This record gives sequence, C-alpha cells and structure tokens, in this order.
Amino acid sequence: MSEWLSDLQIDVRTTILVLVIGLIVVGGLLIIHGINLIRYGTTIEYYQKRKKYILHGLRMFATAIIVAITAVLCSRFGEPLVYQVYVPSPTSSITPSITPSPTITLTPTITLTPTVTQTPSITPIPEVPDYVVDKFEGSTEVPEQVVFSPLAFSNEIDDFFQAVSPSDLFAGDDEVLYGSFTYNNMVPGLQWTILWLDPDGLIICYESFVWGNFTGGYGYTECRSPGPRWKQGEYQVQMFLGTDWWLTGRFSVGEIALEDES
Repeated sequence: MSEWLSDLQIDVRTTILVLVIGLIVVGGLLIIHGINLIRYGTTIEYYQKRKKYILHGLRMFATAIIVAITAVLCSRFGEPLVYQVYVPSPTSSITPSITPSPTITLTPTITLTPTVTQTPSITPIPEVPDYVVDKFEGSTEVPEQVVFSPLAFSNEIDDFFQAVSPSDLFAGDDEVLYGSFTYNNMVPGLQWTILWLDPDGLIICYESFVWGNFTGGYGYTECRSPGPRWKQGEYQVQMFLGTDWWLTGRFSVGEIALEDES
C-alpha cells in the first residue's frame, strides 16, 4: 500500500480535501433523494406503501447526517492520522552522522569585534561543501513556492516529529539534539541537505538525500553529541535545497543553561 502511494506521489492535504468535497456532494445527493422519496410517499393512498417510501426517505436523511459527520472528521483529523501511518518526512530514519577531516575549509561563522558593542562582520552566504555536493543524486532546481518553518530545537520529539519543550539553550549533557520543522509545497526528487556546525564552524553532523513523495507535513533532523558533552558556544544548523541555502537555526550550549538546571 505504501509503495502504491509512493508511486502516485500523493499530496495528502489535497487528497483529504478531495475526499471531504466528495462526501459533501454525496450528502447533498442523499438529502435530495430523501426529499423526493418523502414527497412521492405522501401522494400514495395505500398506507403500507406510503409508510415504506417515507421511511426510506428518512433513512436517506440519516445517512446524509452520517456522511456530513464523516466529512467534518476527515477535515479535522484526516491529515494528522495519515501522517501517523505514513511518515511524512524522509528524516525519520537518520543515517549515522559523518565527521569530516579538519582539513576541510568550512563556512566562517560571525566574528565579533573585541569592543563592548559587538559588531558582526559580513558573513558569506552558507554553502554546501564540495564533498557533499559530489554525492548529490537529486534535482537542484528549487521552486519559489517551497516553504519551511524555522527550526525548533529540543532533546525530545513527539509522534509528529515536533519538538517537546523547544529551547535555544542547552546544558550540553544531551546525547541527541533535534531540530524540528514543518514544510509545504516541497518538490519530490529535490536534493535536501542539513549541516550541523559547532561553535568553531566545524561540521559535526550532516545528512543529504533526495526528497521523497510528501509535499507537506512534519519533519526533523538530529545530531548526536560528538563527545562526552557538547562544547559550549553557539551552534548553527543550516538547511539547503539543492545547492541553495534556505535557512539557518541557532542554539547555544553554555553556563547559563547549566545554572538553570541547578
């Protein structure tokens, strides 16, 4: 069943909308048919036959009510239920992160002046490293209508891959940190890449693959601590569509978080 859905490249939201519209149309037809039966029944002189038509018309009304309730339930709960059965994000199964050698030149982080008023220097647009681009298998043409929400960071995610108690400040003792997001109008076959950079600008985790068949829903990325503890400082998580930088999320590990826990 899942392979069949994958081949059709179904947009879940569109499918639910079509289903709801279909149910509304069916409900309307049932009401019209019920009215006609009741009207016809009232013209019949014989009691048993008249009763039969009127009861049949009332059943049409009852069925129409059930169809209407079904349409409301599908509209309200249909999409979340589908996402529980068919995982909407290709990030649900994460391959082990790869730590590149320190000889690779990475995107420089913001450099602050040593004065009291910290003025950031000009930051180049983030880029995907060549060794990652060389492994691309998907399309790199990005349509303008693609939408991703900002990343929400946490040390736990729920069944919908959304952050539980999101924060931008952590103590550093978590084994895994997550970056959750929602998306819409995504294009199947597009190359999607995430880079996790430590406070020194070194890539500690990354993932890159061809996007699956879901065009909207929920997703997440994850990174395991590269050591016994996360290094103190500001981390960046950069998202790319094709080779285009799309967004950057930031969180910090530091003494403030440690004090908050005590």
